Amino acid sequence: MTSVVVICLDSVRKDYFDRYADEIQSMSDFSMSGSRAASCWSVPSHASFLTGVLPTEHGIHTDNLDFSTVPRQDVLTGQLGDHHSTYISANQFTTPEFGFDAWFDSGYPISEGRYFHEGIDATNSTGIRDHIHRSLRSDHKNKSILNGMFSKLSNMAGEWPIAAPLDDGCKSISKRAISVASEQNDDIFMFINMMEGHLPHRLFRGMDQEQFDLSPTWHSNSFDHWEYNESNEEKKGDFREEVDKFRDFYSASIEYLDRQVAKLIESLQDTLEDNLVTIVMADHGENLGGEDDRYLMEHTGALTEGVLHVPFEVVNSPIEISGTDSPFSLCELPDLITAIIEGEDYTLGERPVSAEVLGEGLHLDSKESDYWNRAIRCTYVDGERFEWDTLGNSYRVAVTTNGPSTESIIEEGVTVGEDLKNRFNADLQSYKDELSENSGKSGGVSETTESRLRELGYL
Repeated sequence: MTSVVVICLDSVRKDYFDRYADEIQSMSDFSMSGSRAASCWSVPSHASFLTGVLPTEHGIHTDNLDFSTVPRQDVLTGQLGDHHSTYISANQFTTPEFGFDAWFDSGYPISEGRYFHEGIDATNSTGIRDHIHRSLRSDHKNKSILNGMFSKLSNMAGEWPIAAPLDDGCKSISKRAISVASEQNDDIFMFINMMEGHLPHRLFRGMDQEQFDLSPTWHSNSFDHWEYNESNEEKKGDFREEVDKFRDFYSASIEYLDRQVAKLIESLQDTLEDNLVTIVMADHGENLGGEDDRYLMEHTGALTEGVLHVPFEVVNSPIEISGTDSPFSLCELPDLITAIIEGEDYTLGERPVSAEVLGEGLHLDSKESDYWNRAIRCTYVDGERFEWDTLGNSYRVAVTTNGPSTESIIEEGVTVGEDLKNRFNADLQSYKDELSENSGKSGGVSETTESRLRELGYL
């Protein structure tokens, strides 16, 4: 039997991964150049690559953030037989609060207030005194107190011109992953999400300040990317310095992830005696304000190549994987992993490649909320991407199938054929209208989670 670890580098786009992730690529047996995400943000994308279907089919999106509404038997983890499934993630959405644990046998959410998993989470404390009192009542007093200290130092780093002492969870995840792997006697399926590629960006210890221009006084929260996105093209020039800094920190984060993930893969291979296949990928990419990104920043409310074109590397595969230059959807992940475990060769890209986002209802502060909350679909055909939305916009876009994450609009107002629309299981406008009628019925989130989502740019 074979154990499988999937490492999701949140928000890492393909071309920047190719540029700054040399170590992972050197370890890879198969570099899949045509991988495309199924959506543009974490919740629907995670649900798609673990169920193998698009958001309108699994029903998890901005109007339903509860992963547990999809039965486990319809998820990859419910189809792996004797494999113990576990997740270790720093993504705020992949937590019990959003039902993500229902899909796994065990799980370890990592937060900025929980560097040591055994200790209590400092983000749930209402101040230093409260945290000390809670720590002293816990089973792991010292590690709980240390969680509070590290959390406080990280917050101070956002206000003072110093590097944060810790990353965004990468090292904590690595320690936990090695520990879980060494404790399991059975074959395992492990899902890991690392958040260093996701905003907010700031300087933290371990980043390469010699290679990149990283100022300890800069924080991405000082850059209002929504103001940038909603500015006209002439006004966007006023943000040039902020965009350049964002790109530097984004690049440095990927380079940091490359070093740490390469070490983790080697350690897991040693722990599991090379009976391990590792897949390194991303749930979506990131717009970085360039022409090929339609002069957009961040990843929500758009299905550009910068957002959809993502890395996909397979390390130590026991099967032959073909179709590496063809576009393929991350929805094929369950089929590929099943083939790896069963020892059957697999060809990628034999299914239509499509993506969709059904709105961005979490963006409450935008002055153009109707635009950002539109539903968008796209599908790939012979080096082109056809895109349409619920506001009546439609495009035919030229894309680079297996090169950089670039695109150029060939035609606006294009008529999208029924053969392409029929690649989806529901009419886009009808589905969006139904969501609007039922909006607000899925409940809210805790204050702690709401604060974190605001920091991540979702509110």
